[in-house]
Order: sequence, then structure tokens, then C-alpha cells
Amino acid sequence: MAEIVKICAYCQKEFPEVDKAVKDNRNKITFSHGICQRHAAEVYKQMGMNDDWIKKKLSQNPNPVPDLKAHPELVKLYSQGIFTPEEFKHSQTEPTLKEIFQKRAGIGIRS
Repeated sequence: MAEIVKICAYCQKEFPEVDKAVKDNRNKITFSHGICQRHAAEVYKQMGMNDDWIKKKLSQNPNPVPDLKAHPELVKLYSQGIFTPEEFKHSQTEPTLKEIFQKRAGIGIRS
């Protein structure tokens, strides 16, 4: 069973420290690149979509990829190469951050 870590491709590039950590760990972690709602809204605006359409479209995605700008704690963890609950458990990070991996980062297990 391999861990799958959802990450916004735009956010990854926005945070060079996260980009480096993802590249350094790509052989041991499976990253599922998507787009967070913030970046999706920016892309839709560039395409000329109106705000009501964007809001409706974004509301149709109940489990979005996390926006790293909105979750600096994920940036801190990811930049340290801590991407999974197992790595978190073995790190020196505060125990209250476990919830971040499970709820906000949308980490799943694949067999």
C-alpha cells in the first residue's frame, strides 16, 4: 500500500521549498497533482468565466486539493519532507498537526 499525497501543482511552484521537497521525495511518495480552489478560480477568471459560475463550479468539488497559501503549516511540514501521517509520527512536529494530514491534505491509501 502506497501513500498518495494530493498537492496543487501551482502551489508547489509557488513555494520553492515545497517544490524541492516534492522533487527530492518523488521516488518514495506518490504525489497526485491537482489544483487548489484558489488557483482554479484564477484560471477560470483568466478564461473569462464570471464569479457566479466560478463559485458554482468550485462548490461541486467536495474534497479539493489543499491551498498551501491558506495552510502555512502544510508548507512547513512539506518543506521538511514530511508528507504522510507515518512520517509525521516519526518527526518532532507538534501532535496537533496530525489532523492536517488526515483532513486538510486529503491523504489517501492506495493498494
